[in-house]
Amino acid sequence: MKYCTECGHVLPKPIPKHCPDCGDKIRAVAGSGGDEKAPGWNSVRMRDRLLSGVLCGFLVLILGLIAFYPAIYWKQEEATGTQYYQYFTMFNKDLNELNSLDRQYTAMPLENATFTAKANAAGEYALKAKQALVTWGYLNSFIMQNEGALQSWNVSTMDSQSKIKSAKSGVQDKARAMASELEGFAAADQGRMTSIAGTLETLRGLGN
Repeated sequence: MKYCTECGHVLPKPIPKHCPDCGDKIRAVAGSGGDEKAPGWNSVRMRDRLLSGVLCGFLVLILGLIAFYPAIYWKQEEATGTQYYQYFTMFNKDLNELNSLDRQYTAMPLENATFTAKANAAGEYALKAKQALVTWGYLNSFIMQNEGALQSWNVSTMDSQSKIKSAKSGVQDKARAMASELEGFAAADQGRMTSIAGTLETLRGLGN
């Protein structure tokens, strides 16, 4: 019997020029008995096994990704939610400190004896507010970029952004009021105007 050296298929008689099974040009080898395997048989089996191994490996990879993707996605959402609450804790802390500084400023009368202390309180408020507004801007951007992930934490992104906007507006209004009050009192005294120039600049910058 003669076999195709490419696929191992038994060739019919008379021997064709091309294998009827794989179409390869015949390079037939004569067999010596019924039990003899076709030349190329081992190479064909190895090729099939290799292909099967690659396909199985690819299938295992796909199944692994399907199995682990939910866990990876949840870890990302968990990290996003944790970071959100850390940021909002900082936001509330900043707001409480600014409200405390505002009360200190408001409690002092604006007169010659208390002008320096009141100006210092305004300066402290201005510096804290400047830092807080930058942090709140980062928080607002974080919320916008992670709106989908935060929904799984039952976070209302609209409410959160509304709180930030309201707090920012309140700080800016207070800064404008402080600058106007201090400048109006010190306008007739060049020395006082010079001493509060830096504070006025920071307060006006917050109000813009």
